[in-house]
Order: sequence, then structure tokens, then C-alpha cells
Amino acid sequence: MDEENDIYEGLRLRVTSGGLTPNTKLKPAVLRHDYNCSASTIREALFRLSTVGLVSFQEQRGFRVPIPTDQAQHELTHLRILLECEGACLSIRQGGIDWESRLTAAHHKLSHIEKECEAAPTIRHFSFFGQKPSKPFMRPSFQIADQMCSKPRMR
Repeated sequence: MDEENDIYEGLRLRVTSGGLTPNTKLKPAVLRHDYNCSASTIREALFRLSTVGLVSFQEQRGFRVPIPTDQAQHELTHLRILLECEGACLSIRQGGIDWESRLTAAHHKLSHIEKECEAAPTIRHFSFFGQKPSKPFMRPSFQIADQMCSKPRMR
């Protein structure tokens, strides 16, 4: 089961980070070599991704990386703003001085990362969307929000 989740997460990250070009046909027979598993395991992961809208599926045509639309981008951006605002509010209310000092340090580090990205013309896409909140500058707010949230489904 862990292997299946690793494959799912690997494919999810490739789709959400731009590692797979939009409208690319996702062939389980080809992808199985990337993940050293069976085509049926890849198909299962692709079906799971299709249920959450990260991969499109059509009968007799297979799986494809969806083509992003302006409306989808707008909706995702709006949702992200809502979630980040709520997380920030929870964090500020519940954080304390230790959290505030980690946040200040994370902000300082992020400002340097942004400057490096702006100065590096070879970086064409810089996105954290779709990645787990494991980056140091994301940890403080997500940890507090996770620890303080009393609703199990929200964790």
C-alpha cells in the first residue's frame, strides 16, 4: 500500500508542479517504467488522480494532463487565498512568541529566495502549489493551524 501511495504522490506532484505538459497523454505502459511497477498500479493511481480532478479521463481515450483554464486558475487562486487567510488568522491567534520568531525567520529566508528567483532567468516556473507544507517557510503557520484545529476533518 505504501508503494501505491508513493506512486500516487509522485504522479500528483509531477502533474501539479508542471512536470508533465498539459494535454499529454498519460500511458500506463510507459509510466510503469518510471515507477518500476505494473501498468495496473499506474492505472489505479491515475484513476485516483482523476477523481480529484488532477487528471482527465475519457473512455477509450485514456488519461491526459488537463489543460489549465483561466477560470480554473482563478478558482484555485481564490481558494488558496481563503485558506491562507484562515490559516494566518488561526496562527496569529494561537501562535505565541516562538511561532512568531519562526515566522519572522521564515519570511526573511523567503524574501531571499524570491530575489534569487527574480535574478535567475533560467527559472521558468516557481510554484509551491500542490506540494506538502514541508518547506521551512510554510511550517510555522501550518503547524499551528494543524495543532489548534479541533475538527478532525480539517487536519
